[in-house]
Amino acid sequence: MRGHSHRLGTVLTGAAVIAVICCGPKSAVDATQKSAGPQYARAVCEAIKTCDCAVSGQPEWETCERDLTAIFGSWQAIAEEHGTSFDSECLRLHLKDRDTSPCEPSERCLIYNGEGETGARCSNWDASGYMSTCKQGLVCPESVGFCVEPEVFDDIEKAAFENETFLAAGQQCIDELLDAVGVCALSEGLFCDLESPIPVCATQSQLGDSCKVDNACVNDTFCEKERCVAAKAIDDVCGRDDECVSLTCINGVCVEPLPVPNFCYYLLP
Repeated sequence: MRGHSHRLGTVLTGAAVIAVICCGPKSAVDATQKSAGPQYARAVCEAIKTCDCAVSGQPEWETCERDLTAIFGSWQAIAEEHGTSFDSECLRLHLKDRDTSPCEPSERCLIYNGEGETGARCSNWDASGYMSTCKQGLVCPESVGFCVEPEVFDDIEKAAFENETFLAAGQQCIDELLDAVGVCALSEGLFCDLESPIPVCATQSQLGDSCKVDNACVNDTFCEKERCVAAKAIDDVCGRDDECVSLTCINGVCVEPLPVPNFCYYLLP
């Protein structure tokens, strides 16, 4: 996916906040998933109120629970399209963390997970990467673009932060053991090209150029039918966040994002 910093913690506001509700008989699993959105929203919104993570003077997020419940419902719809599995125990752990340690980072497990192994191309569609096509136990960082062990990515991010260095064009970004070597310098228009015989940092494609995945395209474009095309405007029909200039696609429509209060992003979920 494209590496926009405001992607983290973006949520929907206004009249477009409509929960995805299915009809017909509900199984026990369906009931658990249906209650997941309100539980998630309540826990996160309470944590945001409790923790001193907003910038001084920033207005209170009055519609937090309504917005996050709707957002979670939309994420669930995408999860179903991807054929991923709901992990009720993982959700329970996230909610427990928000209850017992509301201001600390949450459990690293995936609420929805796929079958992607280490090194497999991946995508996640929620604000913080807790719903992913990776298998349980792995994560899908946007800056990497493939499934990695959480500890591996933590080490890479720490090294990049401490050294203020990222991988340059042509440098190998994933090794023979399918472990991440480092993070390509997205700010310089680079991404990890997994199509290369040896995965290296390559220059992102421009509008109209060929591509395989969204993060191969420059900002305000996305990959469709192996071509980088212009991102869609507000109110346009969409299938995923990366199709929108706002990076927010809810219930099939591109909408304006409403950021989580500054410095509160880590509380999601």
